[in-house]
Amino acid sequence: MDTKELPFAKEFITDTKGHITKIIMDFNDYQRFHDWIENEGLARAMNEVKNEVPLNLEDALKEERSLVKICVNLRNLWTSLK
Repeated sequence: MDTKELPFAKEFITDTKGHITKIIMDFNDYQRFHDWIENEGLARAMNEVKNEVPLNLEDALKEERSLVKICVNLRNLWTSLK
């Protein structure tokens, strides 16, 4: 990555091959960057669902239980691969 793409970085920490592994930045810049990422993510999420029909409570709870089962299965799979 070109360091010109990281204007907010004050310093770079690299590995032995010269690849950037960490950056040092002002805390205020970090807060602005963090807020921007949150806002961008929220805007994208809202845009993705803008044409969806809202679920009633019962259907939403069914969906949540289904997603929880998927997460548990993925966690168990990940744990077994370690």
